[in-house]
Amino acid sequence: MDKHLNSVTKAFWYKNTQSPIIFMVDDLANIYFHSGGKYNKGDWGGLLNSSNSLYSYLKANFIENFPDLKFTFFLVAGEREVQSTGKYDFVSDSAASKFGKFLDELVDDGHEIAYHGNKHGVLDSAGRFIQEWSSFSSVEDACSSIKHGLSLISVSSKAKISGGKYCGYEAGKFGHQSIVDSNFSWWFDEWDSDIDRRPYGELKDNVFYIPSNIDCSVYPIGLIQYLGRKKFYRSIIRQIKDGFIENKIKSLLKNKGIISLQEHSSPLRTDGKTQYPNVFDDFYSIKYLLSLLSKHDVWWATANQVAEYSRNREYTKIEMQSEESFSFTNTGDGSCSEGSSLSLIFSKNIKSVKVNNQHYGCYIKNDICMVDVIVSLTDIYYIIT
Repeated sequence: MDKHLNSVTKAFWYKNTQSPIIFMVDDLANIYFHSGGKYNKGDWGGLLNSSNSLYSYLKANFIENFPDLKFTFFLVAGEREVQSTGKYDFVSDSAASKFGKFLDELVDDGHEIAYHGNKHGVLDSAGRFIQEWSSFSSVEDACSSIKHGLSLISVSSKAKISGGKYCGYEAGKFGHQSIVDSNFSWWFDEWDSDIDRRPYGELKDNVFYIPSNIDCSVYPIGLIQYLGRKKFYRSIIRQIKDGFIENKIKSLLKNKGIISLQEHSSPLRTDGKTQYPNVFDDFYSIKYLLSLLSKHDVWWATANQVAEYSRNREYTKIEMQSEESFSFTNTGDGSCSEGSSLSLIFSKNIKSVKVNNQHYGCYIKNDICMVDVIVSLTDIYYIIT
């Protein structure tokens, strides 16, 4: 392009931030155990938005201090199976109207609801817990279960489910094809212990697979609050083997990799075991990691926002129509995400970008002229100087 023209390029992440931060909370469900204390540690979601609920705990302890934080909640849609023995004090499914209203409140607050199975798993004849996707006998069986689980959510809630995660990171024989056939846009498929293997995710058959890479129950070595717990010493051993969590985060930030924090809703299980990670036992670790990340220029995002931006960055091409206009075309092996955002960098300062009657204003960040636009493959974008 002529050096005198105003070149337009795509920012790697939204608003040209270093990395996106996804905070995953697994096993949201319409169940709870009775438990004492100001906040009910046995709540998996069934206490809704009440004063002692899981969500009230998250708001008071994390969102209040990090107001830009967004949670991606992985929802078990049906009545969750027990872990081999025991029972819940209360258990229902997502079709309950009050629970659906609660899901809508989470979305209205900027969080995301994602799919995490129908019952999370089944018990075999010996009473052993089998993770859901490992229990399916065919692709049709898997797709039928997904369809039923999604229908339970849609009965009571307006939440749009775009992606999800395998229970226990077990895809079974039919996982990938069931995700493709069920038209999910994105998915978490495995634990990424090697953070360098796919730091930006990967596309398979037009499903965007997002890396899972930071376990908040691997406690940083400096957190003396955990000195009396065996989990602390196991964390040190694990970090000596796999790398210290601060170094992983530093590397991901340096390379603009996706950072996804892994957590669970409640520590309590029906078999009496403690479920790790969980947002209650990992309180100090979560606070430490969020404080560490907040010192950097990061994008607090939902999984779907990261997936949509990644698609637009990788699978759109900017075509200059004239010195003062451009358009987007879809390119590559995947589909871009029309209707979602993309941050553009201009080589010269402008006032705005006009599309139809919509003006997207310019802003200056680190001496760079930027505009955030909504991607359309049918419109012409005009540069206003």
